[in-house]
Amino acid sequence: MKKQYILLAILACAAGGLGKALYADAKSAWKKFKGGVSSAAHSAEHAVENEAHSIEQKIKSVATSFEQAVLHPRAYEEKITSEVRSELTNLAKDEKELGSTVTKMVTNWVEPKEKPSYCKFTKPPLEPYTIDQINAELKKNPKFKIKDINDWWPTIVKYAPIIWLQPGEDFYPIKVGEYFTGPQTTIKCCYNSDTSRGESKQVIVPAGKITFQKIWDLYTEYQKAGKDFNLWIDNAHCTRWGSDPAKNKDKDGNLTTPVYFIAYEYKDNIYVQYLYFYGYNGPFDVGFLKGDVTDIQDAHEGDLEHVTAEIDKKTKVLKRIYYGSHGTHEGFWLDPKNPDIDYEGTHPIGYSSHYSHGVYPKEGTFVRIFGAASDVTGKGLKWKPTNLVPLFTKDDPNFDPATLGWMYFPGQTGARGVQPVTGQGWFMNSQGSTTDPSRTPSDFGRPYTPKKWFCKNPSGKNEAQKIEQKIEYEECITKAIPNATIPE
Repeated sequence: MKKQYILLAILACAAGGLGKALYADAKSAWKKFKGGVSSAAHSAEHAVENEAHSIEQKIKSVATSFEQAVLHPRAYEEKITSEVRSELTNLAKDEKELGSTVTKMVTNWVEPKEKPSYCKFTKPPLEPYTIDQINAELKKNPKFKIKDINDWWPTIVKYAPIIWLQPGEDFYPIKVGEYFTGPQTTIKCCYNSDTSRGESKQVIVPAGKITFQKIWDLYTEYQKAGKDFNLWIDNAHCTRWGSDPAKNKDKDGNLTTPVYFIAYEYKDNIYVQYLYFYGYNGPFDVGFLKGDVTDIQDAHEGDLEHVTAEIDKKTKVLKRIYYGSHGTHEGFWLDPKNPDIDYEGTHPIGYSSHYSHGVYPKEGTFVRIFGAASDVTGKGLKWKPTNLVPLFTKDDPNFDPATLGWMYFPGQTGARGVQPVTGQGWFMNSQGSTTDPSRTPSDFGRPYTPKKWFCKNPSGKNEAQKIEQKIEYEECITKAIPNATIPE
């Protein structure tokens, strides 16, 4: 048998496999969209399936010609030369057209990558007082409006977590003053609960007129009148990038954006919730969907995350740590001696996940939502709790609406924003509640099962190690969730 026919036979097998793989990949990719994409996407799905199926049939036709050529070389020698070349040429053209078709269909599903553009202020917005500022004011003025309420602040500083942001993070923490009272920010009505989106253009407070006191006044007005808390913050696009990290760093390059906290007692413990505020929760990339293009990617303005320390009231010893992520049900309690927790001195380490900012005890990938929205953490920029800001609720004598009124914003903190901090289900509740004794620390969170849901990020030093670790990483992800999306 001539070598050219043996080669053609091999190519036939390869081409057939290519067609099947192409067809399977197209079907698999589109199946992941069936639950959340519009009817237009379903039409696109059928278009891709039909196109891929057509290509597969053509490949099979070429393979049949290959097979006949091998069995009857003389009869097909001239025919195979012209027909196969023609079919291969058409096949290459069809594959190119399929790629072009898919590209056109997903153009509207890809948001162009932006460069961060941080908000600029002629005058820095008002911010709540930090612990250091309060102590300094108390030394100068014993009648200062905020009193040194107890001797717990040194302990609160002692156990304040250090947070590592994920390498490649675009959406940094933001100061509440920059977010709520920026010069381009307006307060509007009304928020549509059916669409979970601020839609009305009715301006309640125009740009440049918002203060923390004004937010508090709106809260008390709406509460007394029995109105729905249906206002929403319409802030400048630049707030999504957070406070400019270049202007909020110490001499060692660590991030120093304020960390907010609130402390409260429950039974024999003191609970300290350390709060991390971001201007924007970035989108998860799902299949062809890249960037903030559909609501199923869970992007939204205003993002609150937290870590809670449970401290023995008598001994002031750290008893447990709650790493919070995505509301009240995805976080978990850990013993402070858990080997997965690292410390820098007395400060436990936490890792903020890429774009979604959920906090975890170690770097790696935490597989979630069927593998379509996994949280990836790592060591990028270090965020030190240098500027700790105490929060007080409205019933506390230290509450000052001029600096803390934002805590009670009567509505949503963005067009697709979340409830203000006092409207969060976990705020002063997730680890036991003084107002609802029936709620206990075990009511929130989930078991910590890293062996099932955690995968170590690939980090090989040379090319061979990178390839090996990438394969192990992908195997780990798909073991946790079969057919899961592999984070890039």
